[in-house]
Amino acid sequence: MEAYNKIVKNEFLAVENIPDREDGKARYAMFVNAYNNMDREHGGIIGGLTPQERWLQLQLLNTTPTRNRNRLKKSVTHVCN
Repeated sequence: MEAYNKIVKNEFLAVENIPDREDGKARYAMFVNAYNNMDREHGGIIGGLTPQERWLQLQLLNTTPTRNRNRLKKSVTHVCN
């Protein structure tokens, strides 16, 4: 979350001229769409995927049969599995 806030600050707020609240909402919606769907390097996502592509990839992994899911999805960050 902190990394995303930094990106919003540096790549959106620092470069956009936002005259009013409604314009700001519209511009932010466009920024979020571009952030999630456009090809850009994301430091936390391996393989050059966009956040949307990574989310879809995880959804596919989560819909595989249980016996294959454990083989495909391993994480050292999950303490309770």
